[in-house]
Amino acid sequence: MKKNGTKWLLLFLLGIILYSATVFASQQKDLNRVKKSIADIQAKIEEEDNLSLELQKQKKLIKSEQYIEQIARERLGMVKDGEKVFVDINE
Repeated sequence: MKKNGTKWLLLFLLGIILYSATVFASQQKDLNRVKKSIADIQAKIEEEDNLSLELQKQKKLIKSEQYIEQIARERLGMVKDGEKVFVDINE
């Protein structure tokens, strides 16, 4: 009878080990997926931070007098008082 009881105990322990290994493998897959998701989100945050810095630089540039003057000259054809404008008739 002891052999039969030992046999069932071993089968029970083997079942627990197999179950534990299956749960561990499943959780490891989930953990890897979450880690990848976190890395992707961190990369996106870094990308957005860089974009934010670029936009802040552009905002500062747009508010500068030099930029406003450049736009007024190039897009609106404006000139300063006393300036002479020469037009190339060959264009």
